[in-house]
Amino acid sequence: MKKVLLIVGLLMAMSFTVSAQPEASNALQNDKPEPATEGMAALQLASDLVKYGKDTEQALPLIQALQIMKSVTLTEGGFVKEEPTAADKDGAMILDYNAVLAQAKEFAAGDKTLMTLISDLDKVQRGRTTGETYHTDLVRANHTDVYTMRFVGGEKAEVAVVGDGDTDLDLYIYDENGNLIKSDTDYGDDCYVSWYPKWTGSFKVKIKNLGSISNRYVLLTN
Repeated sequence: MKKVLLIVGLLMAMSFTVSAQPEASNALQNDKPEPATEGMAALQLASDLVKYGKDTEQALPLIQALQIMKSVTLTEGGFVKEEPTAADKDGAMILDYNAVLAQAKEFAAGDKTLMTLISDLDKVQRGRTTGETYHTDLVRANHTDVYTMRFVGGEKAEVAVVGDGDTDLDLYIYDENGNLIKSDTDYGDDCYVSWYPKWTGSFKVKIKNLGSISNRYVLLTN
């Protein structure tokens, strides 16, 4: 248990440093790198805790993820891919509250302390609320998922992707004229970009899977 607490503590201390690569564009108001807003960073942390908890079959990281998810207003975005692919029925949704709750119960294995914490979380289950939006989907091997989203001019726009850890995912943002606004092409499948559009308009969000197998991801927007 101490080992798990130590690892979770280290995860909580991480600042979610990102290396989104800015590109010049007439749709970009300014290009100063900024940290993720509190809600977005919290959801990224919750996703990492869920992945760690599932990988190690530990209930505590899942419980902490559930606590974070309850503290952030979150609604399912219902985004539609422009190039839809067949859905993979396997692979649990990373930010599905009830699914994570059920997994936590399984991993707790009757531990009284953990079950008490889970019981408290089970009393009030999440409904749909306003705030940050999320969408869970699957991008096939060597494919790119494309979404069209509108963002408000002059306001901070944020897009994050949290993959399942199986492959490398890259994230690209294009304006309505086809100009590349921002990208995050680091190794790994956790991506984050932010920018300030000069005008209110539509933007293309592209999630590219560089791996040889599919990757189930959560797409987050502010």
